[in-house]
Parts: sequence; C-alpha cells; structure tokens
Amino acid sequence: MLLDQEKDGFFRKAGKHANYHKNLFLGLAYFHANLGGRKRYGTLGWNLPYQFDFSDFEVSNAQLRDAMKRTTMDLVATLDTLKYFFAHINYAGRIHRAED
Repeated sequence: MLLDQEKDGFFRKAGKHANYHKNLFLGLAYFHANLGGRKRYGTLGWNLPYQFDFSDFEVSNAQLRDAMKRTTMDLVATLDTLKYFFAHINYAGRIHRAED
C-alpha cells in the first residue's frame, strides 16, 4: 500500500508539506489497522458488530490526498477538517448506536 503510493510520487506532490502528509497517512493507516484488529473480539466493547473494510480507508486516504494538494492551507484547520471527516463521517458512518 505504501510502496504503491511512493512509486506514484504520492508524497512528493504534497510539496513543502510532504513530511506532514506522511505522518498523517501513517496515523490514518494505524487507526484503520486498530479498527480492523478489533474484528477478532467480536462485539466486545461495541453493541453491534461493525465491519470496517478497506473502502473506508480508501475514501479517507483520498480526502487526505486532496487536502494535501492545496498549496496555501492552514494546517490546523486542515487537521480539524480531516479529523471530522475520518472520525465522524467515514468510520462513524457505520456506527448506528450512540453508546458506541
């Protein structure tokens, strides 16, 4: 996954924010791996079994890539926007109960 993106110059296209982009990508991949690793525990800690699949990661990665393409951006506002997209829309869009 990471090697394919590096071949395409994925991080170099971010310009001066390339290192920041790599760190955000690593955080997103770690977050997705954490949620995927919870599958073996079933509903422990959750009220219903939720299936977080690779399409959630792909959508989040596309949003991250689009956010990093902007040359003039406020990094704090961009981080807040991405955090809202990832945590409240992309991944939490599958969660149906408020307790989870």
